[in-house]
Amino acid sequence: MKINDALEVIERLPYIRTIQAPNDKLLESLFEEAMAEEDCIERIKIIKTCYIRRRDTSDKARPLTKKMLEIERRAQQLFYTEIASALKIDEREVDAFIQKHLAENI
Repeated sequence: MKINDALEVIERLPYIRTIQAPNDKLLESLFEEAMAEEDCIERIKIIKTCYIRRRDTSDKARPLTKKMLEIERRAQQLFYTEIASALKIDEREVDAFIQKHLAENI
């Protein structure tokens, strides 16, 4: 990934949809399929899905399964590695960079 590609992905973050499924088994399966695609956008979908589900406080909220958490960690690690490499920054700086870039450009 080149720097322009990384910046484009970051700018698309607010518009990338989550993965929807009627049950946990199917969601886990969709997460696995997304990871198999080895695509940055698919990893973002997993990360966003888990983030939103974790913050859901409704009566119908379900916790993330152990498998979902493992896939989320893998997706996040791969995403951060890819973005950090393209931007030539440390992986620990990726969150701050994304927040700053979105605040200044969106």
